[in-house]
Amino acid sequence: YILYGVRSSAGIGYWIFMVIVFLLSQVLPIMLSAIIVLPLSRLFRFKRHRDNMVYLLSALILVGVLTFISITSRVDPNMSAEEFARIFSSEDAILNKTAGAYPPTILVTKALSRPFFEGLLWLLAFIGLHVVALGVFLFFGDKFYYSVYSSLQENFAKRTALKEGEITGMMGVQNSKFAALHRREWWYFLKVPAFAFNGFGNVVILPILLVIAAVAGQTDEIGQMIQQFQQYRELFVPVGALIAAVSGGINGLASSIFSREGKLIHELKALPVKTSEIVRVKFVHVQTMSFIGPVSGAIALSIILGLSFVEATVVFVVGAITLTFLNILQMIIDSVKPILGWENPQRAMKQNVNVALSIPVVFGYVGGFGYLAFLLKDTISGTLMTLVLALIGIVGIVISWPVLLKKANRLFLRDL
Repeated sequence: YILYGVRSSAGIGYWIFMVIVFLLSQVLPIMLSAIIVLPLSRLFRFKRHRDNMVYLLSALILVGVLTFISITSRVDPNMSAEEFARIFSSEDAILNKTAGAYPPTILVTKALSRPFFEGLLWLLAFIGLHVVALGVFLFFGDKFYYSVYSSLQENFAKRTALKEGEITGMMGVQNSKFAALHRREWWYFLKVPAFAFNGFGNVVILPILLVIAAVAGQTDEIGQMIQQFQQYRELFVPVGALIAAVSGGINGLASSIFSREGKLIHELKALPVKTSEIVRVKFVHVQTMSFIGPVSGAIALSIILGLSFVEATVVFVVGAITLTFLNILQMIIDSVKPILGWENPQRAMKQNVNVALSIPVVFGYVGGFGYLAFLLKDTISGTLMTLVLALIGIVGIVISWPVLLKKANRLFLRDL
């Protein structure tokens, strides 16, 4: 949005519309998710594994929809190279293809690209779409919310603090402090479906979308697209590493590292362990989950771009280094002021302001370096870009880790 506005010398109307569109960009997907989850929660009355089934079925529905969209909106495999290139040069053609994948895009594009008054009408239509979605959401909420909320609370009530005997068993001589804390971290994480599904789902969603786009489309279509991108071959590895980092950096785990504890953070404070040990355990847990992103991202990019094994390995390694730095930054954000006073586990992640603050950090870092790589593609080789990216990540880790420990120590010294 910003780049387009600067390059096209857009007027004040564009910037006003852009801010409104940006603020609403995540609202519709969240409401659609809620519209799916609420009826499913009422329809399927499982007891012990009810939450798991609701999240799983919701995920399957979304994957099915994405697959259907990818298949129905793919390009004709017999299309010539000239026709394929025209899609990217014609405003209306690219608009129609994008709208086929996500219909609200056509409203946004017309709102930002048309003259002021015409753009205002398209913007009002975009806002109206959200109003309609809100009405549907409120309708389902009125019908199902209290029963769903009660069941979620009933299930979450089982996530009680560890009893004295359980703590003794976990902290016994047979376990090191690290092993005991690590076991506790996974135990709490997997016991709450909202944490487990968000954690696992968010690290694979971007690679899954990439793979779906590759598999659902025809071979000729992907081949034509790769042909168009071959002129930027030097950027495949450094930009691929940034994409791999994004795949693992948007799961909300690092930016809710202490918030997910909720009231149970008092249990952590009572344990006879150093704060640095607690941070190290949480860091290992977050890294274990997050590294699924670079692995799956490297594999997906290999399928789409035809990367060699060495290139895919470099994408993973540099992506993992970049991701580690970004995770530490997100952990610092949550350690400053974690959201602890919550009853609904969704508030610890999806409704956490620290998670929202971390999103521009991740995308700003990745987008900034990606754009810089594009600007310098004729000046610096892709190999040097990759080395610089890795070096910045390593230096960032070394500098930010002590800051994280300092912030965490201050947190545990406070009266929470």
